Amino acid sequence: MPGGAWALALALMLLEAGNGQPAQECSPGGHRLLESPHRSVHFDSLFLQQSAPQDLICDHSLAAGWYRFVIFDRPAEMPTKCVEMNHCGTQAPIWLSLRDSETMPAPGELKQLTACATWQFLLSATKDCCLFHIPVSVRNCGQFFVYLLQPTQGCMGYCAEAISDAKLNPCGPDEIEIEGDCVRQLSASLPPPPPGRPQIVVELIESRVFCRCAVDVSPTNNSVGFIIAWSRLSSQDVREELKQETTIQAFSLLEMDGINLRLGDRIFCTASIFFLEKPQVKSLATESQEFFAGIKLQPEMSTISEDGKEYQLRIESTIPVVCPEFSELDQECKISLRLKTVDQGKDLLGLNLALSSCHVDLLQTTSCANGTCSHALVYYTAVTDFSHDGNRVTDIIVEPIVNEDFLWNSYTPDSIQVRVKDVPTAYCYSFTDPHIITFDGRVYDNFKTGTFMLYKSMSRDFEVHVRQWDCGSLHYPVSCNCGFVAKEEGDVVTFDMCGGQLHESQPYLFLKSQHETSNIKISESYLGRKVTIWFSSGAFIRADLGDWGMSLTLRAPSVDYRNTLGLCGTFDEKPENDFHDKNGNKIDQTFNSCFAFINEWRIFPGKSMFDTMPITLPSPGKLPYCSCSLDTTSLYPSSHRPAHVSQADVASDCKVLTRVKFSSLIPELDVTSKYINSEALVGEINKHTSREENNSNFFPQDKKHVNLPKLDLNLQKYPKNEKQVVPKTLDKGVQTRDQDRHSQETGRHRQNRWRRQSFYEFLPLLAFQSLSQNDAKELPYFFPEDHTKDVQQEFVPTWPTPSGLTEHSTLELCQRTLANSSLGRHCLPFLGTRLDGVIDMCVKDVLLKDDLSWAGAGVALLENECERRILEEGKYNTEEYGKSIEDILLVLRCPNLCSGNGQCMQWGCMCPPGFGSYDCSESRGK
Repeated sequence: MPGGAWALALALMLLEAGNGQPAQECSPGGHRLLESPHRSVHFDSLFLQQSAPQDLICDHSLAAGWYRFVIFDRPAEMPTKCVEMNHCGTQAPIWLSLRDSETMPAPGELKQLTACATWQFLLSATKDCCLFHIPVSVRNCGQFFVYLLQPTQGCMGYCAEAISDAKLNPCGPDEIEIEGDCVRQLSASLPPPPPGRPQIVVELIESRVFCRCAVDVSPTNNSVGFIIAWSRLSSQDVREELKQETTIQAFSLLEMDGINLRLGDRIFCTASIFFLEKPQVKSLATESQEFFAGIKLQPEMSTISEDGKEYQLRIESTIPVVCPEFSELDQECKISLRLKTVDQGKDLLGLNLALSSCHVDLLQTTSCANGTCSHALVYYTAVTDFSHDGNRVTDIIVEPIVNEDFLWNSYTPDSIQVRVKDVPTAYCYSFTDPHIITFDGRVYDNFKTGTFMLYKSMSRDFEVHVRQWDCGSLHYPVSCNCGFVAKEEGDVVTFDMCGGQLHESQPYLFLKSQHETSNIKISESYLGRKVTIWFSSGAFIRADLGDWGMSLTLRAPSVDYRNTLGLCGTFDEKPENDFHDKNGNKIDQTFNSCFAFINEWRIFPGKSMFDTMPITLPSPGKLPYCSCSLDTTSLYPSSHRPAHVSQADVASDCKVLTRVKFSSLIPELDVTSKYINSEALVGEINKHTSREENNSNFFPQDKKHVNLPKLDLNLQKYPKNEKQVVPKTLDKGVQTRDQDRHSQETGRHRQNRWRRQSFYEFLPLLAFQSLSQNDAKELPYFFPEDHTKDVQQEFVPTWPTPSGLTEHSTLELCQRTLANSSLGRHCLPFLGTRLDGVIDMCVKDVLLKDDLSWAGAGVALLENECERRILEEGKYNTEEYGKSIEDILLVLRCPNLCSGNGQCMQWGCMCPPGFGSYDCSESRGK
């Protein structure tokens, strides 16, 4: 049909029957407009009910008459499908119900139809789409519908749905409508070129926030106008149209009012161009990039490891912070955020992620550069727990914002997830002779005496030097640890008994800390038999003491993975390359590779940390970290609380904590305060505690503190520049004993060191290397083993021993002492093959020393290894190991179950009168 004929037909249809006049309700003055955007079927009324209930739409006061719907300047119609309850700005939305045979009126036609109101009764599982019926007359005015509406019975509202572009523009993409006909563009005027991609920015206009869609248009000789449409993505990723504007300006504004456009919305705008002279000729539309209106949490890394590294969390707002017009002068204009962490998975696993702050403020800024109006930084790090708890996920969430500004109030930014990966940690043992078990599990013996590099980190400032002395074998050249010096950044710890005499020397503890906020910790267990130095990185050194020296247990944190050197190996899960040189290269000698490896890590006299205090370069201060978990109860025991944490910090939202968990299943006494506050303090640890001291703490008066047996620590000031000089005179009785012992030696060229003072008087002059009087004066004390000529001696010990001990009887003793002990029996599922290795060490110790008292020296290794396995694996498998773990914890708390002589308490053994020691095994005369 030609365009003119179609227009005529349409006009005839719109004439009122009988008088030939157009329908009055179709004329501009014949109807009223309902323009509230809240009437949209996409508008969720629950938001109004919570924030502005007075704005709910209730059409019970609507005047009867003809109405036309418009939403954001776009024609709209009543929906013809059921609308969900709590939409269209009301509780009971009204929609137009068409029966199977009914259709909307044709152009010019009037129809009597029925509208329905949706409702759902309380406690009902289903809704009723047509609980109420309302008669509605509908007139088709050609380009739009008008509706004869009447007031509703209750708080109901008539719904509207914006007409789609396809309905408004029925022509194809390559066609334009001219006088009612769709004409291909080739036969019409050429359209203007499409605009460049629009850009959405925000701006403040009189303390109100607006989004501006700016159109990038190239110069043209013709006057042009713009059609700019706004939309957003709903939470279901459905595109919702907000507004369409026809303008001669190359931009459009849309207010962030907190109702139609809210924080958290993902906003788009599209723009097309038309000629003002020919409005029907327009360009293709161009869409902007998504603009997120709100706060974004942007982590530097979403997957991190338990390696002590810090990462940056950037918190950005794309919306400016608006200051209230009337506020106190000293009130800072800001948006305050409260951060929380929520660990997914089992609750028993403990804290997974720590933040540098649980509170962040976004301050007002003068501009929004690069789309960011305000930002703040928070740092996060994984909590190193030394447990095999798998890769865990933590959510960082922001609590709903509380603010006077309606736009910001109750806004909750989206949370993010951070995955924390387990990284291997490892233990190194240097026990008795010593037998060394490297970080990667390789076992070898170091019978050499002298000073050695036991452990050095290549990734940070950490190393451990150890000294080994002759510990009394009458037949074979063996040695034992007698002291160590460990350094981590500004913290230097010396634990040493090498300056005294075998079987009489007492260990001295010296701590030098350059940081007031140092998290170093010193603890003692079993009445001083175990001493543990805990460093802030998570590394620790535990010394199990005997009158012959000490056995050492070292833990390497995950930050040192593939970054260690020294006698403890390479910590790369490859035991075959543990024998390495100072460059980390594997020592490939076919023969004597172990001998070459040990000598590679010998430290020459005067070069170790025993001799000179190492110089530490100033290091940047470390950020304090918080537990922002929703459950911060029992964050860390009072004994593990860092010294610099105040009660105010603990009581605040930010629960200050160290980034490393100090976990111990063996009862311990924290003695850090006795050393940390003095430049040079020496603690002498007595091997025995008197019966009165041992029993003085059995009945504690203050139940708020952990009760452990109190050690007798005689703290002595160590003069700054005073050197311990080797006496020139000898005790004749001791000398006689030494000579008697010396006469029993067979085939040995070294004096057995029962008295340190007598050693170099018996030693031939050739055995010393470059030793002078000045050397002795410069050293804190003289350590002869550093100056003994290293001679490789091959020996193969044989059974029976000179005193008649047999291999069979020794093996039975070691099995009875270790495997059949209460600890060996209960912890067997966790110890595995390690128990067999410790029994082999026991047999070798007795063979080399020809002394049955060495059979129990391996118990300490079982204690440490059992505690390690429980902390790493057992406590998270309570269903599988529940009862056995209870028994293990009992024997770790009370060794040998107090030997049947005492009572097992929460803090250890309570010995009755006549018995003493940490396990009540010593019988004491009255």
